[in-house]
Amino acid sequence: MDFLNELGKKLASRSEHGREDSDANRLTAQLRDAREELEGLLADLGRAYYESVAGTSQDVPPGLVDRVREAMERIERLTARREREARRVRCPSCGAMQPESARFCANCGRRMPEAQPVLDAPDVPEAEYCAHCGAMRQGGERYCALCGAEFSPEDAAPSDGVAPLAAVPRAPAEPPEEPQEDREAWR
Repeated sequence: MDFLNELGKKLASRSEHGREDSDANRLTAQLRDAREELEGLLADLGRAYYESVAGTSQDVPPGLVDRVREAMERIERLTARREREARRVRCPSCGAMQPESARFCANCGRRMPEAQPVLDAPDVPEAEYCAHCGAMRQGGERYCALCGAEFSPEDAAPSDGVAPLAAVPRAPAEPPEEPQEDREAWR
């Protein structure tokens, strides 16, 4: 009997998910239709304005500006509704959609997980780079640790009495020659 109860719960949950998906799809279609309507109205308004400026028509048709305004308001309402729906969260236990602020699921009664706080990125100072070799400046040094070039005075950090690091020696341009083995000596 438990098997049938569980099966019934799963089917009800799937039905709920399908309804939520169809609601989201319907809202997206309404928003798309409203945007297409607005685009057509704006095209009509632009055409009417052009004709009035060109002298082939007297005025913009009455009510056209009002219809554009109404279409824009409808888009704003639909967008706000879609944003509200997007802020809903799914219950990890039963899968029902709940308001973001819900502490318990209205469908199964289980506690909803706590929202994780969004951490702000720490303030990171802009990196400075050596004009000569492109190496990143480390800790306010006066000289580049890679090539030894001096950083410009306006970029220099205030001196704290610490001597600059010595330049790191560069690797030779060509690798050292490998020793020639005397093959005859090994025989």
